[in-house]
Order: sequence, then structure tokens, then C-alpha cells
Amino acid sequence: MRGAPGQRRGSVAIEFGLVLPVLLMLIAGTLDWGMALQRQVALVDVTRDAALAGARATAAQGPEAVARARALEGLTTAGLSATAATITTSRVTLTAGVALKVHVSTPSDPAFALVGMPSTFGGTTVALLENP
Repeated sequence: MRGAPGQRRGSVAIEFGLVLPVLLMLIAGTLDWGMALQRQVALVDVTRDAALAGARATAAQGPEAVARARALEGLTTAGLSATAATITTSRVTLTAGVALKVHVSTPSDPAFALVGMPSTFGGTTVALLENP
């Protein structure tokens, strides 16, 4: 049995009103996770670039200082807060030689916070020093 045309339009509006919040939450969650993935990729790129710069530095330049400066520069270039980031550098001894380990992390900053996110994002890279 069919209802009057006015009733049908009203039921479509009610269905739309029921589906819209779910749809908006899905879109917001997708945006949050996409931005989180972009941040993670950017941090990994920053650590790789910093470790490589530190590994190529001379002992006089100080590989740790060069890596830290490059990480700060990379964070700024990537649009991430350099002041909120934690940057650690250390030398590690491997069987192949002495290496520089660079770790960069930054707090999570979700736009909508509708889905569970890690509290921090970070990346770690180890590169052999060319001039130990």
C-alpha cells in the first residue's frame, strides 16, 4: 500500500537524518586516520634524512648535532611542530661499524578524535657513520 506523496518525502527526510550522523562519523574517522598516516610517513622521512646527514658528517662537525639540526629542519618543512617533538640521537656499535641512531617522535593531534589513535607518532633510523 502506498502512502500519500507528502508522507513519502517525510520518510526520506527521516531516513536521511538517521544515516547522516553515521556517514559524517565515517568521514571524520577516515580523515583522522589519513592525517595520522601522513604524519607517520613524514616522521619516518625526517628520521631517514637526519640519520643520513649525521652519518655523512665529519667527526669535527659532530654527527649528532648535524642529525638533530636536520631533524628540526625536516619537521618544520613537513609542517610539524618542532617544539613539541622529541629528538634523540645516539651512537651504537654494530658488527659493521659505528652507527648513528636517530629517533624523532611527536604527540598525536587528531582533528576529530572520534577513533582511537596512538598518543605519539615516531620514527627511528640507524645509519653507519662514514667518518667515525
